Amino acid sequence: MKVRWLTLLRVLVIVAAGGWICWFVLRSRLNSQLALAHNKLGGLLLRRGDLAGALQQYEESTKIDPTNPSTTVDMGTTLLRMGRADEAIREYEEALKLDPEYAEAWFDAGNALGVAGRLPEAIEKYQQALKLKPRYAEAHNNLGSVLVKSGRLKEGMDEYAAALEIDPGYAEAHDNLGSAMMLAGNVPDAMEQFGIALRLNPDDAEALGNMGDALARQGRFSEAIEEFRAALKIDPGLAETHNRMGGVLQQAGQTEDAAEQYVEALKINPGYAEAHLNLGIALSAMGMFPEAEEQIQAALKLLPDNPVERTSLGNVFLRCGKFSDAITQYREALKRDPDFAEAHNNLGAALEQEGRLAQAAAEYREALRINPNDQEAQENLARVAGKKKPAPSH
Repeated sequence: MKVRWLTLLRVLVIVAAGGWICWFVLRSRLNSQLALAHNKLGGLLLRRGDLAGALQQYEESTKIDPTNPSTTVDMGTTLLRMGRADEAIREYEEALKLDPEYAEAWFDAGNALGVAGRLPEAIEKYQQALKLKPRYAEAHNNLGSVLVKSGRLKEGMDEYAAALEIDPGYAEAHDNLGSAMMLAGNVPDAMEQFGIALRLNPDDAEALGNMGDALARQGRFSEAIEEFRAALKIDPGLAETHNRMGGVLQQAGQTEDAAEQYVEALKINPGYAEAHLNLGIALSAMGMFPEAEEQIQAALKLLPDNPVERTSLGNVFLRCGKFSDAITQYREALKRDPDFAEAHNNLGAALEQEGRLAQAAAEYREALRINPNDQEAQENLARVAGKKKPAPSH
């Protein structure tokens, strides 16, 4: 009888254990399905542009299943689109702890680090993605962009070429390769790449704008302006394209139209320092000196150590006869870039207007030391020696 009771007890223990195991398996499956449902809903909300809602769903998913690197990557992508790059980087790093062989997570981490301005780290992440997945065209392309931003132009172009070897129909890589060729001064080949990008994607506003830049570089201003207009018809919210179009209009002598484009750029992005500067230069050319000074001061607040902005402000002061203020700004510019030939030349012009001819001559000579072919500085130096009339105001 005792033996039977022990046997029965063993059976009950086995049945109970089996029940617990079945419950554990069932609960795990239910949790997995629930986590997946939150993840899918997050993806749907992300596609609809509801970033906050998507993030909430991904967070719920990771609470249920914190071991899924894919959901962690999705959280990082959402945070990056919300402008929270540092938080996105942490999510990608967490995903890589869960799965160090996850090439897409290395790639996404590179994207976030690039947005955060941490370019050396971004390069390392892209390179790791490519070790795991050598024929990863997007990783080659984005690595190329970060290398170009880092001043490594040739290496960047090689990465764009690698992306196009893998995927010849990759419009963005053609556009990026064209932009790099522009930086290298190879305008005809750049235009060929922009043309390919536009044949692949005629509605690529960025490529249209880049083609506009290339045409302007060749002095074909009317055609360039048409390309910018086409780009802005597709995407009117491109502040940089408004600014670039303004630059070309100004080169074409259409200063008032240029000013309108700079204003449009600043409506879209009030913190766009280059547009403030360009608007200031245009207003100065229109004789609106107080307004010009206001715009260039706004640029200086955004980029206080930029010698170009300092020189431009000096030019405004020089044109409206505030020679002492102009001299101050040129000297501030030269503290930041002692080899800025334009600042030396214009400082010389301001000093000459004050009758300080020896000092003016010294500045003109310094401008010519930096740029021996500077015709304006040559003429200014000759005039100080008594050969020509006084320096014009810039």
